[in-house]
Amino acid sequence: MWGADKGQILDQVVAVTGWSRDNARRRLRAAAAPPGAGRQVAKRTRRQRNPKYS
Repeated sequence: MWGADKGQILDQVVAVTGWSRDNARRRLRAAAAPPGAGRQVAKRTRRQRNPKYS
């Protein structure tokens, strides 16, 4: 698909939904991406507090 075709599709989506072009572009890209795709953030393990015996 070429740039002009994508622009026309984006214009049609904006006309039908009433979204802004930026919002429509963002939503279309998110819908086309496979689930779980995106920025992966490594989860840190938290140090447990030592038990207090007193």
